[in-house]
Amino acid sequence: PWLPALSADVTFIEFGAAPASVDDVVQNHTAAVLHVGGRYRFKLWGAPATLRVQVQNATNFYIWNYGYSPGFSQWMPRSYFAYLTADI
Repeated sequence: PWLPALSADVTFIEFGAAPASVDDVVQNHTAAVLHVGGRYRFKLWGAPATLRVQVQNATNFYIWNYGYSPGFSQWMPRSYFAYLTADI
């Protein structure tokens, strides 16, 4: 309540150990990925505006993601995002 225009968000994703090969010889280890961000609401030239910033994979954890097709792919490295939206 002391900063009503400011909000924060945290996303924590945890992957458990799972087979990485059909014969279960290779195991993909457990992994945890953290995203942190925030939003600030303010006025820009008298119009409502929002500034949102986010760091995805904040710990820069390196893992391989796997699926049925196309198979293995690298999880995204640490990424920074900033969005400014306004009703002008």
